[in-house]
Amino acid sequence: MLTTVLTKLANSCWHHPKRVLAALVLPTLLLGAAAGQLRLDGSLLGAVNDDDPQVVRLKELKAQFPAGGTMALLIEGGTELERRAVAQAASAALRSQ
Repeated sequence: MLTTVLTKLANSCWHHPKRVLAALVLPTLLLGAAAGQLRLDGSLLGAVNDDDPQVVRLKELKAQFPAGGTMALLIEGGTELERRAVAQAASAALRSQ
């Protein structure tokens, strides 16, 4: 029974290749057009709640330091003036590159 059905299907596909192509291309085009309308949020912030304390803090920092490509630098130890001097030297070194 199954063999006969598969044999008829194979013969039909062999004798009518344009129908097979149409049957495969049409759904592909329709589903591709539908997939093109999807809007995906690939950002990390899209995966967490807006009221999460870390997200709130991150948004505050982004508002305070608005820049496209940023780098965080942690300087431990020393006095405030020493830390500022190290941060300014690092900033100047990065700008010169």
